Amino acid sequence: MAPNTTISILGTRTRDSVNTDNAPGLHVGPRKKMAVTDLLTHSGRHFGRAVYGFADVRSLLTQGFKRTTELENEESELRASVLEGWTARERQEYAVYKSLLELCEGLEKRLSGCELPEQIQFLADLVSLGRRL
Repeated sequence: MAPNTTISILGTRTRDSVNTDNAPGLHVGPRKKMAVTDLLTHSGRHFGRAVYGFADVRSLLTQGFKRTTELENEESELRASVLEGWTARERQEYAVYKSLLELCEGLEKRLSGCELPEQIQFLADLVSLGRRL
């Protein structure tokens, strides 16, 4: 071996070297592209870890949306009486629902556009998928 010859121990990576047929064993291949996911999945992960991990998201969205429309239909003077009529558990569920809406941008808009229960179920599945990851 010639004294001026250097041996590279580390692999080299260039943008143009995508062909893996002639690539050396130490060559680093191209990076994996990120998968495109719905933002509800990411927010659902944060919701499950930070806010409330044991919630049934499907019933939480359904009941919370029903209670929100119930409150919107009442006049401002009667809203306090409606809230007082709820049990402590219902008030807690509604507070968790409101925190979920704060975390997930656009969830309230998407919920208001739901006409079928299957559409709410789909949104709940997206949020639940993030909780399981």
